[in-house]
Amino acid sequence: MANAAVQLSMDRPTLFERLGGETAIMATVDAFYERLIHDSLVGPMFDGMDVEAITKKQVAFLARAFQGPTVYHGRPLNESHRQLVEEHGMTDVHFDRVMEHLDEVLGELGVEDAERKEVLEVVEATREQVLGRRL
Repeated sequence: MANAAVQLSMDRPTLFERLGGETAIMATVDAFYERLIHDSLVGPMFDGMDVEAITKKQVAFLARAFQGPTVYHGRPLNESHRQLVEEHGMTDVHFDRVMEHLDEVLGELGVEDAERKEVLEVVEATREQVLGRRL
């Protein structure tokens, strides 16, 4: 019976595949950042930043986090968000707002509830690193 469970998990598509691959992740990230930069709470944190470069890194990071074939070459999360934490005072309140926007974008794009939940769990697992509380 254990072998059947292993076989089922090996046959199940990755979250990357279930979401629609890199094209779908790119569409999600584009819509997500469009919301973020216009948000009154988190938007000012992006002033003066190269949002296009950030979105490219975000696509690579998420594709990798969702078990895609993409290689992520960015800095560790605590380093890449250090300026936001130290200079802009990013806290759990900001992270929560980001999560709300992500959930809303996923819903608007028609992502199924199970995959939405899984995406949010993957992103939530980065909270401590993003906020500089864990390496």
